[in-house]
Amino acid sequence: MIISIKERELAIIVCGEMCYAVDTTGKIYDEMSLEEEENHNLQELPVLQDGANKNFQLQETILAPAYIQYINDAREKLSSDLEIEIERELFTPQLISGDIRAKTKEGWSIYLDKSISLEKEMAMLRVVLKNKIEKEKRPDLEYIDLRTDNKVYYKYKTSSVIQEE
Repeated sequence: MIISIKERELAIIVCGEMCYAVDTTGKIYDEMSLEEEENHNLQELPVLQDGANKNFQLQETILAPAYIQYINDAREKLSSDLEIEIERELFTPQLISGDIRAKTKEGWSIYLDKSISLEKEMAMLRVVLKNKIEKEKRPDLEYIDLRTDNKVYYKYKTSSVIQEE
């Protein structure tokens, strides 16, 4: 008899009705409380809040590996390429939507969509931040929305939405 053991690598924590540990294949392998996660030194992992507040089952595949990779790459590129630090908690209205909302440590949000290439979203964000939004005005931002191909919307806390192409 041969026994094979394969270690699972925790990739992301997804919270709906409960919080779940999700591996790199997108499969749930354990229920987890955020307090418990602090005891396991997992503070660097992203936490994706599902706005649909679903209740998932153990062993259920809830995310595609490419979606998990997109989230990790977005966090990395925002930090390394654009020097924008984001909170570890992300939000999506529904897991299947591909709509990801990240809050920056400066207090404003970035809206991303996994159906648009991350490179394109980062390029659009770079141009808007360089040419339209001065660094000292960033704390006044409410959000920058990159979810529409070839368009960027942004809003200051005290103004209406502005569109850039």
